Amino acid sequence: MQKIIFEADDKLVMEAEEILDDAGLDLEVAIHILLKRIVKEQTIAFLLKNNLKSNYKTENVLSVFEQEPTVAIPAINKSLGNMIEDFDKGNMTKSIAIRLFRGKGFTIGQNVTYASKNRGAYNYWANPEFGMLSVDWNIILNDWINKKIYLFTVPANSIEKKKLVARNDKTYLIDLQIMYNDTTFTDNRSEVSFAKYFVAEIQY
Repeated sequence: MQKIIFEADDKLVMEAEEILDDAGLDLEVAIHILLKRIVKEQTIAFLLKNNLKSNYKTENVLSVFEQEPTVAIPAINKSLGNMIEDFDKGNMTKSIAIRLFRGKGFTIGQNVTYASKNRGAYNYWANPEFGMLSVDWNIILNDWINKKIYLFTVPANSIEKKKLVARNDKTYLIDLQIMYNDTTFTDNRSEVSFAKYFVAEIQY
């Protein structure tokens, strides 16, 4: 299957990916689910439920999560491994990366920030909360070009809040932009290097 490539606002994509990560999904799997539903129902009416027109098929038109609120997410998580096979080998998600590192014996807690190399820029972009600085914080970077994931562990209180740059619109979030193909793994917003927190890398 050809990899899906589309143009979208980076901020919108990033915020969507954060929500999908919590559900154990990635953007391409979510798009695949959407496309399968469109084909199955032969309509896009469920995307336009607040503005339906008479020429749309309207029977059984509910969003997937309204239709099966207690089943959809568990079912998706259970079959995630199978759905991943529909895409290019090497496709990576936060949950898969965590499992790979844990499988190698590395301890990864609940405080994890995951970022893939940005498609439109040479950096890894993420917006973790500043609260991550007060706990042991794991950062996983996905280099999907070279099929590598990198693990960093930042000990609690090892970086002062004032050293990092906040997002303009949400000041409780860090505007983290770690440079791609940079051995110092430097955040180009604050010039803080994360190289000293590097733990391991895995080729996938």
